[in-house]
Amino acid sequence: IMRSYEYRKVLNEKYSSPLAEDKNDCAVVALSILTGRKYPKVHALLKELGRVDGGGTYIEQWLGAVPFLGKTLRTRVHNPRKDNGGRYTLKSIGKGYPKGKYLVRVRGHVLAMINGEIHDWTNNRQFRVIGIFRVV
Repeated sequence: IMRSYEYRKVLNEKYSSPLAEDKNDCAVVALSILTGRKYPKVHALLKELGRVDGGGTYIEQWLGAVPFLGKTLRTRVHNPRKDNGGRYTLKSIGKGYPKGKYLVRVRGHVLAMINGEIHDWTNNRQFRVIGIFRVV
């Protein structure tokens, strides 16, 4: 599976740091990609906001981190729909939102999308999108 340069870069930052063993860190990775901030910095911020190492991140924590990283949340769409009423998956969401930076939420996971390209291991999967948040 093809992984984006941005995704590989952030994973390299993670694995070359003392945080290499952390798990359930999808929000750390997604926010690092979208904001251009280093993985350890984003990890430390989310920890300050209540994230427990290896324990995942609650939506309130990762949405709350955005302003601290110098960005703003603009658009929030829960259960986005296509023009024909169908649901988006990670395979199709880029066509519906081809411009801009987004946090994309699927069940139990969050990831980065930039200009319609998924920057995550879930790229091209059929996971149903349950929320999308524009970051500017």
